[in-house]
Amino acid sequence: MHILEWHDFLAEKPQICALTVGVFDGVHRGHQLLLESVIRRGQLPTVLTFNTNPKKIFRSFSGDIYSVKRKLEIFETMGIQRTVLIDFSQTFRAMDGISFMHVLMDKGMQYLAIGNDFRCGYQQNIDAQTIQTVCEPCGCSVEIIQPLLSKGEIIHSSRIRNAILRSDFIEAEQLLGRPFILDLELFKEEKDGSFTLKKSGFLIPPDGAYMLPVYYGTQLKYAQLTIKENKIWIHSLNTNNCV
Repeated sequence: MHILEWHDFLAEKPQICALTVGVFDGVHRGHQLLLESVIRRGQLPTVLTFNTNPKKIFRSFSGDIYSVKRKLEIFETMGIQRTVLIDFSQTFRAMDGISFMHVLMDKGMQYLAIGNDFRCGYQQNIDAQTIQTVCEPCGCSVEIIQPLLSKGEIIHSSRIRNAILRSDFIEAEQLLGRPFILDLELFKEEKDGSFTLKKSGFLIPPDGAYMLPVYYGTQLKYAQLTIKENKIWIHSLNTNNCV
Protein backbone atom coordinates (compact mmCIF):
# COMPACT_ATOMS: atom_id res chain seq x y z
CA MET A 1 0.00 0.00 0.00
CA HIS A 2 1.26 3.46 -0.94
CA ILE A 3 1.24 5.88 2.04
CA LEU A 4 1.73 9.61 1.56
CA GLU A 5 1.13 12.90 3.32
CA TRP A 6 -1.51 15.41 2.20
CA HIS A 7 1.06 17.85 0.76
CA ASP A 8 2.60 15.03 -1.30
CA PHE A 9 -0.86 14.02 -2.49
CA LEU A 10 -1.47 17.59 -3.69
CA ALA A 11 1.85 17.59 -5.56
CA GLU A 12 1.24 14.19 -7.13
CA LYS A 13 -0.02 13.75 -10.68
CA PRO A 14 -3.82 13.16 -10.65
CA GLN A 15 -4.86 9.51 -10.72
CA ILE A 16 -8.36 8.16 -11.25
CA CYS A 17 -9.40 6.72 -7.90
CA ALA A 18 -12.23 5.57 -5.68
CA LEU A 19 -12.00 7.23 -2.31
CA THR A 20 -13.38 7.46 1.20
CA VAL A 21 -12.62 9.96 3.95
CA GLY A 22 -12.72 9.71 7.72
CA VAL A 23 -10.95 9.16 11.02
CA PHE A 24 -11.70 5.41 10.97
CA ASP A 25 -10.82 4.95 14.63
CA GLY A 26 -11.11 1.24 15.33
CA VAL A 27 -11.87 0.51 11.65
CA HIS A 28 -15.11 -1.01 12.93
CA ARG A 29 -17.78 -2.89 10.99
CA GLY A 30 -19.44 0.33 9.84
CA HIS A 31 -16.13 1.67 8.54
CA GLN A 32 -15.54 -1.62 6.79
CA LEU A 33 -18.66 -1.07 4.65
CA LEU A 34 -17.12 2.17 3.34
CA LEU A 35 -13.78 0.53 2.67
CA GLU A 36 -15.37 -2.45 0.93
CA SER A 37 -17.41 -0.12 -1.30
CA VAL A 38 -14.24 1.68 -2.40
CA ILE A 39 -12.35 -1.58 -2.97
CA ARG A 40 -15.17 -3.02 -5.11
CA ARG A 41 -14.81 -0.11 -7.53
CA GLY A 42 -11.31 -1.29 -8.43
CA GLN A 43 -10.09 2.24 -9.24
CA LEU A 44 -7.02 2.73 -7.03
CA PRO A 45 -8.92 2.29 -3.72
CA THR A 46 -7.83 5.24 -1.57
CA VAL A 47 -8.41 6.35 2.02
CA LEU A 48 -7.97 9.88 3.33
CA THR A 49 -7.48 9.84 7.09
CA PHE A 50 -5.74 11.85 9.79
CA ASN A 51 -2.39 11.71 11.55
CA THR A 52 -4.15 13.00 14.67
CA ASN A 53 -7.79 12.47 15.55
CA PRO A 54 -9.50 15.90 15.10
CA LYS A 55 -11.62 15.19 18.18
CA LYS A 56 -8.50 15.70 20.32
CA ILE A 57 -8.41 19.33 19.23
CA PHE A 58 -12.00 20.31 19.85
CA ARG A 59 -13.07 18.58 23.05
CA SER A 60 -12.08 16.25 25.86
CA PHE A 61 -11.46 12.82 24.45
CA SER A 62 -11.03 9.43 26.09
CA GLY A 63 -8.42 8.31 23.55
CA ASP A 64 -7.93 6.59 20.21
CA ILE A 65 -8.83 2.91 19.92
CA TYR A 66 -6.02 2.26 17.44
CA SER A 67 -2.79 3.92 16.40
CA VAL A 68 -2.36 5.15 12.82
CA LYS A 69 0.03 2.25 12.24
CA ARG A 70 -2.62 -0.28 13.26
CA LYS A 71 -5.24 1.37 11.04
CA LEU A 72 -2.87 1.28 8.08
CA GLU A 73 -2.26 -2.43 8.62
CA ILE A 74 -6.01 -3.10 8.50
CA PHE A 75 -6.49 -0.93 5.41
CA GLU A 76 -3.78 -2.85 3.57
CA THR A 77 -5.11 -6.24 4.65
CA MET A 78 -8.56 -5.31 3.36
CA GLY A 79 -7.21 -4.26 -0.05
CA ILE A 80 -6.78 -0.47 0.12
CA GLN A 81 -3.98 0.52 -2.26
CA ARG A 82 -3.28 4.09 -1.16
CA THR A 83 -3.69 6.07 2.07
CA VAL A 84 -3.28 9.82 2.37
CA LEU A 85 -2.47 11.11 5.87
CA ILE A 86 -3.74 14.59 6.71
CA ASP A 87 -2.35 16.88 9.40
CA PHE A 88 -5.38 18.67 10.80
CA SER A 89 -3.60 22.02 10.58
CA GLN A 90 -5.07 25.52 10.77
CA THR A 91 -4.81 25.76 6.99
CA PHE A 92 -6.55 22.45 6.37
CA ARG A 93 -9.39 22.98 8.80
CA ALA A 94 -10.05 26.47 7.38
CA MET A 95 -10.90 24.95 3.97
CA ASP A 96 -14.60 24.92 3.19
CA GLY A 97 -16.20 21.62 2.23
CA ILE A 98 -17.00 22.47 -1.39
CA SER A 99 -13.38 23.52 -2.02
CA PHE A 100 -12.22 20.27 -0.42
CA MET A 101 -14.42 18.23 -2.75
CA HIS A 102 -13.10 20.10 -5.80
CA VAL A 103 -9.51 19.45 -4.69
CA LEU A 104 -10.26 15.72 -4.49
CA MET A 105 -11.95 15.69 -7.89
CA ASP A 106 -9.02 17.61 -9.40
CA LYS A 107 -6.76 14.84 -8.04
CA GLY A 108 -8.76 12.17 -9.87
CA MET A 109 -11.57 11.17 -7.50
CA GLN A 110 -14.37 9.59 -9.59
CA TYR A 111 -16.14 7.75 -6.77
CA LEU A 112 -16.65 8.72 -3.13
CA ALA A 113 -18.13 6.54 -0.39
CA ILE A 114 -19.32 8.36 2.76
CA GLY A 115 -21.63 7.68 5.66
CA ASN A 116 -25.03 9.37 5.78
CA ASP A 117 -23.89 11.45 8.79
CA PHE A 118 -20.64 12.57 7.14
CA ARG A 119 -19.82 16.27 7.27
CA CYS A 120 -16.68 18.15 6.28
CA GLY A 121 -15.23 21.59 5.68
CA TYR A 122 -14.77 24.59 7.92
CA GLN A 123 -17.19 24.21 10.84
CA GLN A 124 -18.43 21.07 9.06
CA ASN A 125 -20.30 23.27 6.61
CA ILE A 126 -21.47 20.58 4.14
CA ASP A 127 -23.23 17.26 4.67
CA ALA A 128 -23.45 14.08 2.62
CA GLN A 129 -26.40 15.21 0.52
CA THR A 130 -24.70 18.51 -0.35
CA ILE A 131 -21.54 16.62 -1.32
CA GLN A 132 -23.65 14.53 -3.69
CA THR A 133 -25.11 17.62 -5.37
CA VAL A 134 -21.63 19.16 -5.72
CA CYS A 135 -19.75 16.12 -7.03
CA GLU A 136 -22.15 14.24 -9.27
CA PRO A 137 -22.61 17.02 -11.88
CA CYS A 138 -18.79 16.97 -12.17
CA GLY A 139 -18.76 13.26 -13.03
CA CYS A 140 -17.90 11.94 -9.56
CA SER A 141 -20.28 9.29 -8.25
CA VAL A 142 -21.12 9.65 -4.54
CA GLU A 143 -22.49 6.66 -2.63
CA ILE A 144 -24.02 7.42 0.75
CA ILE A 145 -23.70 4.31 2.91
CA GLN A 146 -26.43 3.79 5.48
CA PRO A 147 -25.36 3.17 9.08
CA LEU A 148 -24.80 -0.35 10.35
CA LEU A 149 -26.77 -1.32 13.44
CA SER A 150 -25.93 -3.68 16.27
CA LYS A 151 -28.62 -4.45 18.83
CA GLY A 152 -30.72 -1.66 17.35
CA GLU A 153 -28.07 1.05 17.76
CA ILE A 154 -25.69 2.59 15.23
CA ILE A 155 -22.11 1.34 15.39
CA HIS A 156 -19.89 4.30 16.27
CA SER A 157 -16.30 4.52 17.49
CA SER A 158 -17.61 6.29 20.62
CA ARG A 159 -19.79 3.26 21.39
CA ILE A 160 -16.72 1.02 21.18
CA ARG A 161 -14.74 3.35 23.44
CA ASN A 162 -17.52 3.20 26.02
CA ALA A 163 -17.56 -0.61 25.85
CA ILE A 164 -13.79 -0.77 26.42
CA LEU A 165 -13.97 1.73 29.29
CA ARG A 166 -16.44 -0.52 31.09
CA SER A 167 -14.37 -3.64 30.26
CA ASP A 168 -17.06 -5.04 27.96
CA PHE A 169 -14.66 -6.60 25.47
CA ILE A 170 -17.36 -8.92 24.09
CA GLU A 171 -19.40 -5.95 22.87
CA ALA A 172 -16.24 -4.20 21.64
CA GLU A 173 -15.39 -7.28 19.56
CA GLN A 174 -18.92 -7.47 18.14
CA LEU A 175 -18.74 -3.84 17.04
CA LEU A 176 -15.17 -3.93 15.76
CA GLY A 177 -15.55 -7.23 13.94
CA ARG A 178 -12.35 -8.45 15.62
CA PRO A 179 -11.04 -8.68 19.21
CA PHE A 180 -9.90 -5.42 20.80
CA ILE A 181 -6.10 -5.25 20.81
CA LEU A 182 -4.06 -3.16 23.23
CA ASP A 183 -0.93 -2.43 21.22
CA LEU A 184 2.13 -2.67 23.49
CA GLU A 185 4.21 -0.93 20.82
CA LEU A 186 2.55 2.25 22.10
CA PHE A 187 4.12 1.68 25.53
CA LYS A 188 7.59 1.94 26.99
CA GLU A 189 8.96 -0.23 29.78
CA GLU A 190 9.77 1.50 33.07
CA LYS A 191 12.43 0.58 35.64
CA ASP A 192 9.81 -1.03 37.90
CA GLY A 193 8.85 -3.44 35.10
CA SER A 194 5.62 -1.67 34.25
CA PHE A 195 4.66 -0.20 30.88
CA THR A 196 3.44 3.35 30.32
CA LEU A 197 2.20 5.08 27.19
CA LYS A 198 4.94 6.72 25.11
CA LYS A 199 2.51 9.55 24.48
CA SER A 200 -0.99 10.31 25.70
CA GLY A 201 -4.14 10.02 23.64
CA PHE A 202 -4.70 6.28 23.40
CA LEU A 203 -7.49 4.36 25.07
CA ILE A 204 -6.61 2.14 28.03
CA PRO A 205 -9.16 -0.13 29.72
CA PRO A 206 -10.05 0.64 33.34
CA ASP A 207 -7.96 -0.47 36.30
CA GLY A 208 -8.15 -4.19 36.94
CA ALA A 209 -6.60 -7.58 36.23
CA TYR A 210 -7.22 -9.22 32.86
CA MET A 211 -6.39 -12.69 31.58
CA LEU A 212 -5.52 -12.56 27.92
CA PRO A 213 -3.27 -13.70 25.07
CA VAL A 214 -0.27 -11.44 24.42
CA TYR A 215 1.48 -11.26 21.04
CA TYR A 216 5.21 -10.54 20.96
CA GLY A 217 5.60 -10.03 17.23
CA THR A 218 4.17 -13.29 15.86
CA GLN A 219 4.80 -15.24 19.10
CA LEU A 220 1.71 -15.92 21.21
CA LYS A 221 1.96 -16.15 24.99
CA TYR A 222 -0.58 -15.88 27.79
CA ALA A 223 -0.52 -13.45 30.65
CA GLN A 224 -2.28 -11.69 33.45
CA LEU A 225 -2.30 -8.04 32.54
CA THR A 226 -2.80 -5.63 35.43
CA ILE A 227 -3.74 -1.99 34.83
CA LYS A 228 -3.48 0.60 37.58
CA GLU A 229 -3.40 4.37 37.15
CA ASN A 230 -2.52 4.11 33.43
CA LYS A 231 0.39 1.75 34.14
CA ILE A 232 0.44 -1.84 32.91
CA TRP A 233 2.13 -4.90 34.41
CA ILE A 234 2.34 -8.25 32.63
CA HIS A 235 2.62 -11.36 34.82
CA SER A 236 2.67 -15.13 34.55
CA LEU A 237 3.73 -15.53 30.95
CA ASN A 238 3.09 -19.07 29.77
CA THR A 239 3.47 -20.38 26.21
CA ASN A 240 1.35 -23.49 26.73
CA ASN A 241 -1.80 -22.65 28.67
CA CYS A 242 -3.99 -19.67 29.34
CA VAL A 243 -3.40 -18.54 32.93
